[in-house]
Amino acid sequence: MPQFLDYFGNPSAGRQGVMTAALLAGEFGGSLAIGFLLADRFGRRITVLAAVAIYLVGQAILTSSHTQGQFIAGRVINGLGAGALFQTMSLYTAEITPAHIRGRMTSCLNTGLAFGTLVAYWVQYGAVNISGTGAWRVCFGLQLVPGVIVGIIMFFRPESPRWLVRHDRPTEALDILANLHAAGDRNDPVVLSELEEINITIRLEMKTSPPSYFSLLFAKQYRRRTALGMSVQLLQQVSGPNIILYYASKVFAQTGRTGTTATLLANGINSALLLVASFSLTVMIDFYGRRKPLIIGPLLMGICFCVVGAMLVGFGSPHFDTTTQAVQFTFRNAHAGNAAIAFMFLYNISFGALYSAVPWTYPNEVFPLNGRARGTALSTSMNWFSNFWLGLYIPQALNTASWKLYFIFAGINFMISIVSYIFFPETGSRSLEELDLLFTPDRSALVFRDPVACRKGSLLQHDLAEGPDVVALQLELALGLATDRKDPQTEHTEQAV
Repeated sequence: MPQFLDYFGNPSAGRQGVMTAALLAGEFGGSLAIGFLLADRFGRRITVLAAVAIYLVGQAILTSSHTQGQFIAGRVINGLGAGALFQTMSLYTAEITPAHIRGRMTSCLNTGLAFGTLVAYWVQYGAVNISGTGAWRVCFGLQLVPGVIVGIIMFFRPESPRWLVRHDRPTEALDILANLHAAGDRNDPVVLSELEEINITIRLEMKTSPPSYFSLLFAKQYRRRTALGMSVQLLQQVSGPNIILYYASKVFAQTGRTGTTATLLANGINSALLLVASFSLTVMIDFYGRRKPLIIGPLLMGICFCVVGAMLVGFGSPHFDTTTQAVQFTFRNAHAGNAAIAFMFLYNISFGALYSAVPWTYPNEVFPLNGRARGTALSTSMNWFSNFWLGLYIPQALNTASWKLYFIFAGINFMISIVSYIFFPETGSRSLEELDLLFTPDRSALVFRDPVACRKGSLLQHDLAEGPDVVALQLELALGLATDRKDPQTEHTEQAV
């Protein structure tokens, strides 16, 4: 936005990178520090409320900025709250949601992000006609509104029942499970079975203290889970979505849409497509599972980047714009420029419809309860860490690497598909407690060789509706907690013989 650039003295590409990356540095610290300090000790609900308060303070500083230093400080504080908020909100959602709709509910966070991006771009498109600092202050000031709304809603929400059981408050946990899943019926067999599953896993986990960050990274029983949780976030970020999100105006200018109005319009259309695609994934994620989107999404995204790079190198003529401090391309063939734009749109559609929500869902599913808050904090921090460096260097990379950058990201996306096929197990349609069975010593880390780990569905033979005793016993047997007892189905067969 020219008004923003003019007010802050037309910062260089490197300085723009710092102003963007300041938010991500704050999000990195907020995810690790606040998630570590508050989520396990005081509960998921209190942590979300604290994160919202920090976010609002940072956003107020940001909106009232008069210098680059104040702007950067506001971004860091804003990020501290946002990082903790995203990490804890996805964790909280996963812990209060039944297995068969957990993917849809946790991916609502991603759809909300897409909706916020859409609103932000169109507000920016309208605000560009405001003269002076009001143009960009309106854009930042309006971001206070959703923060306030989240705080009000969360104030009336219940605590995570899994956190309550962990802190010896099972009666409250039963009431919340009953209200969430059975219209208040405390005797519902599904509710009782779920509570018993939680109790069983907590009995196992209480034999050891909650893992430290060091243990999560290096201890044998946690390191594979941590590698999956951190890498799913890292791989998504290096697949390229934030080239579009943070520097969309620069990217679309490179593909031939010059002028502030033209690039903002392209941003608005792109964000609308992302919202529709993200919503489709929210609806379909429990049908797809987690594994297929992790494989197919990056494959399609890589193809799109290849086409965009080919259009830039084959038909584009680069030149440096002194106002935006960015390399832009003029196309001698208008159809080639349109094709580049179209495949940028298709990239965003592929990302939204197949890949966007999974990394926000997956880490909540692979960690055990006693390490879930810290594990998801580590995973989410990898999102902000990678975003920080991308945000810092992408403006310069778009200038120096230019069209080559699109082929680099294409190669990264193809690599992500291969890694996902080899290493990532399916977590869809399975309760959080039975997911521990995917990480028993007899399971191979090379998931493509384990057919059970590659498909959706329960890992237990008995359904929750069969009653808490049956399901609880089978889970105990599977986890090695009841080696002297027999599975009810086996016992019934032996008696018949």
